Amino acid sequence: MFVATIAGEYAGFVGVTARGVEAQTARGEDLGVHDTVELARAAVAASAVRPPLTAGPGGPTPRRPRRTAARGSFLRTVGDVGTTSPRRGAGRRDAATRRS
Repeated sequence: MFVATIAGEYAGFVGVTARGVEAQTARGEDLGVHDTVELARAAVAASAVRPPLTAGPGGPTPRRPRRTAARGSFLRTVGDVGTTSPRRGAGRRDAATRRS
């Protein structure tokens, strides 16, 4: 019995039996009985050809944008630490009260 490798990686088995030369894939799937060791090795090599890597049926996974709060939704501290007012508009109200 021979271990078949392709590019240094395990590809399957090739074994000589009374019926001929049997070949199996790396997953143990039967590739049949062949007349020569070379034909059995060729069958293992053909079964080991992998399709090129693709992104999959839906394409690449989209990256999610970072979660950030909407502009102006933060509360900021005004004066005492316990007192907060909305960020947007707070300055305008203060400016309006200063004018009058």
